[in-house]
Amino acid sequence: MIAIVLSLVTNDSPEPSLAAHRGFFLIDIMALACAVRAALRRDLGRWTRRAWWFIGAACVLLALDALGPEFFPTRPELGGALRLAFVPVMLAGLSCLIRGGDDRMPIHKILLDAGTVAVGAAMVMWYFVTGPALARALADTARSGPGGPDVPGGGNPLASAIAFPVGYAVLLFGVTLALMYGIDSSAQRSVRLLAGAVFCQVAAHVYLSYAMTRTGPLHGVALPFTSIAVSHFLLVAAAFEQSRAAQTQIRRRLSKSAVTLLPYASVLVGGCLLITIAVQEVDRYTRIGVTIGSVLLTFLVMFRQITVLRANHQLATTDPLTGLANRTRLNEALGLALARSARNGKAIGILLADLNGFKEINDTLGHEAGDQMLVAFAEMLRRSVLGYDVVARLGGDEFIAILHDIESATNAEAVVRRLREEMKTPVMVGDTAVRVRSAIGITIADPGESDGGALLRRADEAMYENKHLIKSGGSR
Repeated sequence: MIAIVLSLVTNDSPEPSLAAHRGFFLIDIMALACAVRAALRRDLGRWTRRAWWFIGAACVLLALDALGPEFFPTRPELGGALRLAFVPVMLAGLSCLIRGGDDRMPIHKILLDAGTVAVGAAMVMWYFVTGPALARALADTARSGPGGPDVPGGGNPLASAIAFPVGYAVLLFGVTLALMYGIDSSAQRSVRLLAGAVFCQVAAHVYLSYAMTRTGPLHGVALPFTSIAVSHFLLVAAAFEQSRAAQTQIRRRLSKSAVTLLPYASVLVGGCLLITIAVQEVDRYTRIGVTIGSVLLTFLVMFRQITVLRANHQLATTDPLTGLANRTRLNEALGLALARSARNGKAIGILLADLNGFKEINDTLGHEAGDQMLVAFAEMLRRSVLGYDVVARLGGDEFIAILHDIESATNAEAVVRRLREEMKTPVMVGDTAVRVRSAIGITIADPGESDGGALLRRADEAMYENKHLIKSGGSR
């Protein structure tokens, strides 16, 4: 690694020396060997092993690209094709790591964050690479005619200026997903190193493309190609780390604080580029691309904020144990139900249920067993009502359901019968089969009734009447 960097620093030619390319090749072979070793480990998950087969294939593509200047010096387009093929192969490996994850996070949030990072990166690449290349290609076409200028070596710089930024933006999207989504615990450090390798690779190629587009031929390659050398070295380190990290190892979870800053950094970069094109004279293609990227960033941030607000509201109005509505959401739903009943003239029902023997379950089998019973009864209550009826947990072992458009006491009693039938099936609480027992009270609100508190009190009274009836040996 040190020898390669010294070779790059002391080289004034526009391309790295053959010795540097051979050094890249050796590093890529080392990365391939470590990736294959990781893929053959039986103590890793199936998807993690498959991921390292793909990453090993990506190392092969890089190794072939490193040999290109020595064996195919007149075919530079082959190196470009190999570097472009590296993108989908590495992306496939990252996708396998995500699929084998053991810490799933809400995917819609992660997609928005990863999309923000990808759009921010695409704006940078458009500003430095694609926009200027497009403007230059169109200017050359206008000067030389419809056929365009001759390109040495038969390459197409405009196609490269479009294909590589798109590919790298997609690859950064995949890397961000892997960093944020939740992967196999044994691959956490490896993915961090892979992310570093990808970022170094992208930064170097953006710099090279920008320098060629803005100033013509390169003079000195120390900075960008040193970044590429670091990228290859990080790829070796990632593969080596995975080859020695077993899935069964107990590993301390790495902090995601830096990772969660990536979307904010992308927004900051996009804002800086927007300010730059506002105060600096740039070609119209660069201006259009950056403006479109800024609009996309704005929409992504807006949707992300809407998602966060909805999630926060959901957390504030949902019982964390059962997933039912809590008291806050119940009061909102009851007010809406009474207003709707006044409009359509259809009565609503309130069903209140209190578990019998819940304290004994907690005392004899433990609180975890009690929680299992509460979750089981919540599912029974859900299945007994209609899909648009609201089911809530008031707290402890008390549950309530708002029955919309119930119309008559007969229909309300049918709901109670369905719930009683559900309760006949014992549930497994730990290793013990337990039959759920409950006192149930129900009341009907006539259309036009608006006092939700009085309605709940009537349901509570009906539930306690049923509880006393059960204790006295009456109907259950």
